[in-house]
Amino acid sequence: DHTVNWAWIAFAILLANAFVRVFDDDLGWDALTYHLAFPELYLFENGIVMTPFSHLSGYIAATEMLYLLALYLEGPKLAVLIHFEFGLLTLVALWKLGAIVSRRAAILAPLFLLADPLFQTELGWAYSDLSLGFYFTLAAIAISSFLEGRGAAEVRRSDLLYAGIACGLCCATRYLGASVGFAMVVLVCLPPRRFLWRDNLKTCLT
Repeated sequence: DHTVNWAWIAFAILLANAFVRVFDDDLGWDALTYHLAFPELYLFENGIVMTPFSHLSGYIAATEMLYLLALYLEGPKLAVLIHFEFGLLTLVALWKLGAIVSRRAAILAPLFLLADPLFQTELGWAYSDLSLGFYFTLAAIAISSFLEGRGAAEVRRSDLLYAGIACGLCCATRYLGASVGFAMVVLVCLPPRRFLWRDNLKTCLT
């Protein structure tokens, strides 16, 4: 229908605007001091090292290991493209999460996120926020699928496995990602009748 067509047009325009930012000279303050600075140091030192000049060198760095490979193969722009790709994957995962609730949520949720100015800016920087967001959304999809089938005769325990893997990736991306695992455990442990997860998810997405 016309609404879906307009949504696709708006999505294409916003995505094109974000893609142009990838080739901007601004890599972001955090990228220059942390996300790209330490992978570059690892390349110079030919190994993972700590530096006494910044406590950030002690942070977990799963995404930064991808940036290390990008710096080795091409340069900082390839690292920015990796973060941009995580943003696209987050939008696709959010579409999948919204589809659990309704077709409207599946369309509007990624569109509204893409329209957010901060998200647009992050798509053009080599940070780790969008990789964390992608893994978090994957965990939310798996937990939602588990909660949806919890009242069925056969519970899909594989959903918990997928959620656990996604939560582990969140922890490996940033320390804050550990909170995702705690949140998912709380959702699983709550009694089904006391937590109307579907209604709450619908409210968040629409």
